[in-house]
Amino acid sequence: MSVLLADIGGTNIRLMLLNETQVSFLQYYKTSNYRTLSDVLKEYLTPISIIPQKMIFGVAGIIQEDITRLTNADFEINLLDLKKEYPNTKIKLVNDFELQGWGILKAKEKDLRPLTSNTKEEQDIKLVLGPGTGLGSCFLIPNSSEYQVLSSEAGHSSLSPITQNQQKILAEISKEEQVVSFEDILSGSGLLRLYSAILKIHQQAPDASWISETETMKTSFGITETTEADLFPLRPKEVTDLAAKHDEIALLTFWYFFEFLGIYASNLALSLKTKGGVYLVGNLLNQATIRTLLLKSDFKKYFYLKKSFADYLKNISVFLIEQQDIQLNGLVYLAKNV
Repeated sequence: MSVLLADIGGTNIRLMLLNETQVSFLQYYKTSNYRTLSDVLKEYLTPISIIPQKMIFGVAGIIQEDITRLTNADFEINLLDLKKEYPNTKIKLVNDFELQGWGILKAKEKDLRPLTSNTKEEQDIKLVLGPGTGLGSCFLIPNSSEYQVLSSEAGHSSLSPITQNQQKILAEISKEEQVVSFEDILSGSGLLRLYSAILKIHQQAPDASWISETETMKTSFGITETTEADLFPLRPKEVTDLAAKHDEIALLTFWYFFEFLGIYASNLALSLKTKGGVYLVGNLLNQATIRTLLLKSDFKKYFYLKKSFADYLKNISVFLIEQQDIQLNGLVYLAKNV
């Protein structure tokens, strides 16, 4: 039996075929080059002359009964049209981040990088989250000997700063955005938004608390001398490249990025009391420069920073999954169980 597996994101679409345990015909497409999934499937399937018995699509958007649209791209999946075009094929759509949830159940121990002192994995509710084109999250709920995945759109919850400096950043971004969500910061485009806000604060004679935290950032990252960029970055990758060159604004961007990530993870961990652990996933966090900065950041400090629940949170393990494209594990799992 051949199963078409698809990971449909706001930036890229990845298609492949699964025969038993063998994946083949892996192809990548730019989401912005297409308007519908039907268009992409025709381009993919015509040359290989195969009509799969199953199609499983992980979609970066809220799944609807008839037409599903991506959250961060002008792209739609018309389920009614697909069923007419492939009448003998079983078709299933799931939220793309559900795939990350299924995928971590198959993650190997060597791919788990602990971010907290507690490294024990419990058979309990688990939280999976990660920034990318957007900000995804889901929960794994234990059910007898298995888990069920509960998808979430928590990334669109309002940003909640804690410190004076974080409030300055929110105030700056709020000049352009009426409502600022966590996804507006913790995403690829969020890096640019955060960089711009920090640059403006830095240019406005920053106060003592801002200067003090800048020095803390340098010490934590192990950097004594910083540089200044000649040009404003226009793509998220350019912020990462600038950080690798020790550009001060880019380094501060990631410093505050991980503070907000710690707050966000902490909020979600408490919302369902995820004693089974928190798992950070995604290709963005696994870029070498970004992973290094994460490990040296104050993520853990802000994950624990809850008044009466600090001790409770210290019993929750937090891991970085050092395996790129872990959603492929989830696609394969669903192919075998749907």
